[in-house]
Amino acid sequence: MGLQYTVLSSPAPRITGEGRVVDVSRSGVRFTADRAMVSGMNIELAIQWPVLLDGDVQMQLVLSGNIVWADGNEAAMEIVRHEFRTRGGRLKVV
Repeated sequence: MGLQYTVLSSPAPRITGEGRVVDVSRSGVRFTADRAMVSGMNIELAIQWPVLLDGDVQMQLVLSGNIVWADGNEAAMEIVRHEFRTRGGRLKVV
């Protein structure tokens, strides 16, 4: 699954980018990013959810937490907070 991230502990402007989920559990996420991550970063991930709300509304799972392990562009985040959000508008059926 694809994701977008925002490093919350960085000075303005915030660091943002994209990556992919490698593994997810109840307490954490391992992911790859388009740049190197550093342990201790406070980060937010927005993961494109594969299931549609009511069959036509795109969803995303938004997770906040801290990087607990990093090795280059691969990192693991401890989940501190999570919520589902809609991703704007409804899908058009053609």
